[in-house]
Parts: sequence; structure tokens; C-alpha cells
Amino acid sequence: ADGALDALFVRGDGPVDLALAGVHRPASGPDPRPRANDPVRHRDDAGLGPVLRDRLGETLPAHMVPAAVVVLDTLPLTPNGKVDRAALPAPDYGARGKGRTPVTPREELMCALFAEVLGLASFGLDDNFFESGGHSLLATRLVGRVGSVLGVDVPLRRLFQAPTPDALLRELRPQGADGADGGRDGHGVLVPLRASGSASPLFCVHPAAGLSWVYLGLLAHLGPQYPLYGLQARGTDGAEPLPASLEEMAADYADRITATAPEGPYRLLGWSVGGTIAHAVAAELERRGERVELLAVLDAYPVADAAGTEPPSEATIVAHNLRAIGFDFQEGELTPETFPIERYRAFLARENKVMARFDEHEILAMKDVYVNNTRLMWAHTPPRFGGDMLFVTAERGRGALVRERGHRAWAPHVGGEIVNHDVDSDHEGLMTRPGPVAHVGRVLAERLAALDGAARDGAPTGARRTAVEAARRLGA
Repeated sequence: ADGALDALFVRGDGPVDLALAGVHRPASGPDPRPRANDPVRHRDDAGLGPVLRDRLGETLPAHMVPAAVVVLDTLPLTPNGKVDRAALPAPDYGARGKGRTPVTPREELMCALFAEVLGLASFGLDDNFFESGGHSLLATRLVGRVGSVLGVDVPLRRLFQAPTPDALLRELRPQGADGADGGRDGHGVLVPLRASGSASPLFCVHPAAGLSWVYLGLLAHLGPQYPLYGLQARGTDGAEPLPASLEEMAADYADRITATAPEGPYRLLGWSVGGTIAHAVAAELERRGERVELLAVLDAYPVADAAGTEPPSEATIVAHNLRAIGFDFQEGELTPETFPIERYRAFLARENKVMARFDEHEILAMKDVYVNNTRLMWAHTPPRFGGDMLFVTAERGRGALVRERGHRAWAPHVGGEIVNHDVDSDHEGLMTRPGPVAHVGRVLAERLAALDGAARDGAPTGARRTAVEAARRLGA
């Protein structure tokens, strides 16, 4: 009563007398009671979560601020006294929206559909689906709802390209003669995953199938100050010719990167085949006199042992991929002219609802891109990149080459230091499962923050590595 508090939060920018005890009356000034440790009084305070997030955002890096805060009377426990995670309520992201309020009936309807699928009370015109708890399976549900309600065909790639209600509405407008754009249908070489932000952009190179939307899961783990762009393979629309070499691809992507960001230093990321391509792009940029301050390679290894040998046939490549995902087929079904597309689409409808949303010609085009990229990898000899490499190893299911050499396989092709981070995941899960994606996001966020800090302090790139990173360096 009368402002007396059992405990009071104090700022950490001055000395604190730990001997203080008992009940203390606050000094004159702003009322401190809203920040008091009084769970009973604030049990039903729905505003506590947003206030706490804002408060943490004042002192913590963006990647360390929790995506949501849930207030509970007590933690649910299992019979043996541990926290029962399965009984915890789902986080409520509803207070995060800061987008404009819809005005027209069409805007109100689109925002309502976003909110419905995400389970939110409301959704703003500029709120990002993937930064508000959305993921690929919910994306499939959303495009289905939008298509059925608005009576229009909504390819899944359109949502990846335009993840806000306002952007998606603009994407669905009839396209005029001046609207022709290689990226409007999601097949452009450079796709803005998040175009806004004050920091240097991170360019994410596609894996073997050619599409870059797999990196959308990183948006929730990297601060809004970081723009992300996806680099996609030519030919995923079935119209453009496929590149003849990985060097040709790297030069093409370097052109796109420098056209988007004319001044470096540059930041590159690649998972799987994309890691090898990102390394080639980094070497190409360096050859042109540009500086690459971040080359992040996620569980990708050079195929140096295969250099000079005959690449595998298309049937062998496709068969290996289909077996890996559990699709049953007969060898005779795999020829340059035939593919069991109907059975494969039925399989995708059960096992991969995201891929099932693609048209038949798109699936076949991605198959051709996958085969071409695999063959180019087989014939590629990695160049030497003079900078550092940030590497992420998927610890589960390592192949013989990975177990034997791991990230050290890149040593002949990297002039700087190789810093490795192990993640508890298999290769596929690294960019498809929430836990590993969050871990990768933390690794990237910490490195990006260090680069930004070094730039503010005028230190050279890499000068502010931590002792933990040093212990993980090549040869540690």
C-alpha cells in the first residue's frame, strides 16, 4: 500500500547496494509500480508481454529479444517435477503487429485471412507473415484460404515473394504492360525476402532445387535491420536456359549482387549446394576487387574427389534424390523423356504440402535444375577465396567424407580462418526444422552483430572474434 514495494527493478548502469532488505519506499519521480514484482496484481495484464519485449529491446541485441512473452500463474509440471513443455500454451504473437490499419473492404478481408490462419486477433497491412509465427505449412493453408475466398489462383511462391497483406494484394492485381518482371511470379534470379533494413544485406544462395524461399525461416531470428535477398537458379520457370558451368552461375549472381548493392563489403550465405555456389560467388567478387566480409556455408562440402570424373547420369541423380525422400519408383520410370509426375504429386500431397502447391511444369523444371546443379557441382573445382568462412555442420547422419574431414575439406580453398559451429540436426533439417533454423539464426545474428560493431568502431573485419569462436577455428 501507499507505494511500498516488496521488490523493485533497478537499472544496471550504476552500483547497487545488495545489503538492502525489507520494504522500501520509492524515491520521488515516475511511478515505479508498473515495473514492480507483483505477479498477483498483474496476473491478467495482457500488456505485460509487449512492455517486457520493448524493455528488453532497449538493452539486448535484436536476436536475443524473445519473439513472444507468455504470462502464467504457474508452470505446468510432469509427475517427476520437470516442466511439461507439451502443456505450455502456444505463444500469442498478436501484440506484435505494427502495420497500417486496413481501409478498403479488400484490405480488411486480406488482413482478416492472415490473422485467421496465424490465430491472431488482428493483422496490419504491413505485418510480415513469416515474422509473425508463419511457416511453410501455414503458408500453404493461407494461399488456399485466399484463393477460395477471393476466387483467384494464388501460387505459393507469390506469398514467399509478397509476405504482407498489402504486398500480396498488389501481387494479385491484374498485371499491366509495364508490370512485366522476371521476379513477379517468384522465379526471378534475385528475390527480396526482406528488402527493408539499414544494415548491409545478406544474400542467400539457393540449394540444388533452385529456389531461395527456404531461407524465409531465418527472418524471425535476424533483426529487422538486416535485409535478406534470395538468389535463385535460372530455369526454375522452365523457360530460361540452364547455366553451363558453376563459374557462369557465380558471375551471373555477382552481377546481380553488385547491381543491388553497388558498394561492399558483401555478405553471402549458402546451404547445401548453395554453400559451394556462395563460395564461388565470393571468389568472383574478390577477383573483381570487392571485399566479402561474411561467407557463411551451411553443411556444404567441395566435391573435390570427383573432379575430372564423369558426372552421374540424370536417372542416377533423380533416383538418389527420390530414395532419400522415401518415394517408391521403378528404374524404368526415370528416363530423359518420362517421370512419374502424377504419383509424385500424390506423394507430395501427403509428405510435402508446400511442394505440392507447385504446378506440374514447375516441378519438372525444378527437377531439371536439380539435375543440372548436381552435375555442375560434380565438374566444379572450387577456386581460392582469400577471406574467412563461417561454417555450420549438421551433426546427425554425417557421411564418410564429412566424418573424415568435415569443414576442414574447405581448407585448400579458403585463405582465411574457418570457424565451425555444430548444430544438432541432419542435413535436410538444418533449414527446414524450427530448432536447427533457430540455432543457425543465432549463429548468424551474433556474427552480423560483431561485424556491425567492428564497423562502428573502425576495426578491420574479423578483429572482434570471441574466444568461443577462436576455440572452434580450423585446427582447434
